[in-house]
Amino acid sequence: MSLSTKTVCVGVTWICATAGSIFAQERKLYWTNSSAGTIQRANLDGSNVEDVITGLSEPYALVADLPAERLYWSERTTGKIRFGGLDGSGARDLVSGTGGVVDLVVDSANGFLYWTELSGPVQRVKPDGSALETLPLPAIYPEALLLEGSKLYIGSNLAPSISVCDLFNLDLTAIIDSGMGGPWALAHDPVKDMFYCIDEDDNEIIRWQPGADIEWYYVDLLEGLREDSRPGGAALDPVGRRLYWTDTIDDTIRYVNIDAGSDERTIVELLKIEGDPGRIILVPEPHAMVLALAAALLLGRRRIA
Repeated sequence: MSLSTKTVCVGVTWICATAGSIFAQERKLYWTNSSAGTIQRANLDGSNVEDVITGLSEPYALVADLPAERLYWSERTTGKIRFGGLDGSGARDLVSGTGGVVDLVVDSANGFLYWTELSGPVQRVKPDGSALETLPLPAIYPEALLLEGSKLYIGSNLAPSISVCDLFNLDLTAIIDSGMGGPWALAHDPVKDMFYCIDEDDNEIIRWQPGADIEWYYVDLLEGLREDSRPGGAALDPVGRRLYWTDTIDDTIRYVNIDAGSDERTIVELLKIEGDPGRIILVPEPHAMVLALAAALLLGRRRIA
């Protein structure tokens, strides 16, 4: 039985929508809670808050390696980088003697974990703890990292700026070198190839596309809210079209619809955290993507037939 182009297009659209609905049910927000000594998680609507790992020493930076089904995190008190399963099982040490890690990113394809310390260099290590090295980059005081393919984006607090490092040749190129207060968190929207930066000092969000002018997403990020609020870590949901962030002053998780027009942008408080939230990430549950795609294809095939 042959299908018309229109039928196939409608079917594919329905499959994508179904997959997106399933993804929304499976994905979780994970964040560190420094004072509670925990890594916590919740559904994207803020429900079902639970502890994933407890008994940690001031956890802060956090990243997930999905192919390996691992969480990596830093602990300020012990100066360690540690890892365990996405469910919190099997926690163990990876790196010791750090000076206070503020951000982590993982390169699953090439098997490296990158991190930066407050006013320190960018370093990397293999998942087994071998090949520990410091990248030979200028002293730019990096505080935010984002990895996209072979490009490492770096938010710097020295003459506040955002740069990109080509990991093949370690060339460093400035993207934004003026008008910032303190870039603290970076995120990328793969749907529109849009980059976001939360400026902790100026309480602003900026966004840009490669080769395009910088757009100040909010002139005042916290307009109408507490003036002393301060954004921390950020996580972008390309399916739900939301940018989440932690507020390190009033201990909340907030979000905004990134596709909303300038007159429709509403900052929503998702959760009030008992403790001190740090970095935040969006993590699919193990195998959720495979299950979602399989279910969508099966249901879509029946619908098209």
